[in-house]
Amino acid sequence: MDQFTPKSDLIVEDGSVRTYSRKGSLGRGRVRGLPRLLAINALVCGVEIVSSAAFTYIPPLLLKAGYTETLMTIILGIAPFVALVSVPVLAEWSDRCTSPFGRRRPFIMLLASLLLLSLVLVPYGSTITAILSNDGSPRLNMIILAVGVILLDYSYQALFNPCESLLSDLMATAPEWEQTQGFTVYSAGISLGCILGYLIVSIDWSSVGFMLGSQEQTAFSVIFVLFLPCLFLTLIFAQEKPYKLQDPHLEGDSLSRATKSDIVLVKSSRDKGLLEDASVRSSILDLTSDKVTVNRDYPSDGGYESGSSETEESTPLVSSSVDVMRWRRYPHLLNQMVQQMARLPRVTLHRLISSCFRYIVRGLIVIIYLPYQILKLPMDTWQRITTAPTVLRRLFLSELFGWMGFMCHNMFFTDFVGQYMYGGQPDAPERTQQAMLYDEGVRMGSWGLFLHSLTACLYSFCLQQHMVRLVGHRAVFVGGLAIFTVTMAATIVSPSVIFLNIVTALSGIGFAALTSTPNMLVTLYNTDRQLYMWDDSSSPDSSEERGLGTDVAVLDTAYFLSQIVLSVCMGPLVDLAGSALPYMVVAALTGAVSVYCSSKVVFTDTHLKQLRVGDF
Repeated sequence: MDQFTPKSDLIVEDGSVRTYSRKGSLGRGRVRGLPRLLAINALVCGVEIVSSAAFTYIPPLLLKAGYTETLMTIILGIAPFVALVSVPVLAEWSDRCTSPFGRRRPFIMLLASLLLLSLVLVPYGSTITAILSNDGSPRLNMIILAVGVILLDYSYQALFNPCESLLSDLMATAPEWEQTQGFTVYSAGISLGCILGYLIVSIDWSSVGFMLGSQEQTAFSVIFVLFLPCLFLTLIFAQEKPYKLQDPHLEGDSLSRATKSDIVLVKSSRDKGLLEDASVRSSILDLTSDKVTVNRDYPSDGGYESGSSETEESTPLVSSSVDVMRWRRYPHLLNQMVQQMARLPRVTLHRLISSCFRYIVRGLIVIIYLPYQILKLPMDTWQRITTAPTVLRRLFLSELFGWMGFMCHNMFFTDFVGQYMYGGQPDAPERTQQAMLYDEGVRMGSWGLFLHSLTACLYSFCLQQHMVRLVGHRAVFVGGLAIFTVTMAATIVSPSVIFLNIVTALSGIGFAALTSTPNMLVTLYNTDRQLYMWDDSSSPDSSEERGLGTDVAVLDTAYFLSQIVLSVCMGPLVDLAGSALPYMVVAALTGAVSVYCSSKVVFTDTHLKQLRVGDF
């Protein structure tokens, strides 16, 4: 909800004053159907189509281009590091964005544009290299590929914050059953995107007679086309209302009057029909009025701050039309007008120089300030986590270890199948036995991830709501992560590819739980911040209250940190072991830790009471 949205409204009816809860009215009045929920979550589906298909090809592409396992994991860790710096800032900006398109959609459009650009750089890097360099420099090809991968990785991860915040904004005033449905559709949209993405990379496009270059270029072209309608559906059906800035002094004054003065309720009467006191009537009119009196000299654009005002420099530089018509009778008016016109170049030049100087100073500040921000990033991240409310910190730890396990599985599963199960080598010469075995293993691993996503989608869309009604949110969340941990342990000792695909499919239950429950909990915590976030370090009198997007960014920090930790540790560990088996070992271990952390997450008021007394 907006920062200055009043918690209650007043109605004058039949001479009496009645109060009603704005939250409750919104919750009953804004019923969302399933088609609209599907349209709002279409972008999440499109993003997952891109990420699933692209990151199935990206590790093999990087290895084939000449990167080692260590360099590959480092490249995959750059984008999460940049996202860790920028996404919390973007989340705070989106909480206070006053764009006429809404708070979240401008950021969605910007990040989606970067994602579309990366979908051109990654598959067509060799073509771009051939255009820029006559000899087709392999080093230039590696650089373009790395830039495209980093840009794709960053844009797809950063897009989740405005998408999650957009859905949470719409679900904040909905009943509990509708919130469950909304985030279940969100999880199902992610799983459906994974299904389509892995299906695209599993198809041998040459066998179906549809080729736009190589296998990778054809797959990237298909996901480029599929992403566009998903983007437009969300932008059209979101229907955000612009965030209107209001004067905190005026709003605070009206709210203080509401709290300090007692509203006298007078029974309606046909004879009287009036309120007892004129002062009470005036206070009621002040409270129920949504319009702010604005000075005519400072026009407003409907709730947004206006930057136009009359200054000495902006006074009219020419005389009025009446004076211009009388210049023949008054020659001195002509001289005065000429003198005023002579001022125009000087005023314009002064403004131009001032604007250029201002932008230069801002650019220098950014250049000097950016290294400082990068150096203090660890402290800022630590402070953001430690100053978060206790309920968010516990949810953060569960998300951190949960995503470490899932990222090990989802990003490196095809590499694991190609190297460990099929015995292929990614850097083997083309058309050799080891190269063909590796490519076959990558396609088979894609089918395993396809089954994983199919299970997650069917479970989210058909079974998860029923399971929540039977055993509750906590059992569904903890149980899903436990199933994932067991399946990762089974993957390590898998005797055949068929058994491997079966246990990979079952791991989708945990993926569905991890992508739906945390966002629902953040929305729950924000419905009553004083109850759930009683230990929030931010002052209650602060003018800059934490927004829902900022809380979602705390969970995004866990997602980014999980990838950064993996990029630092997994590459050297795999090179040291000489095998891709450590990917699944780490996935099983981090999954077990996430099960323990998820058992400490607050789901109900009972857990909150136990937490306050130290028994939970």
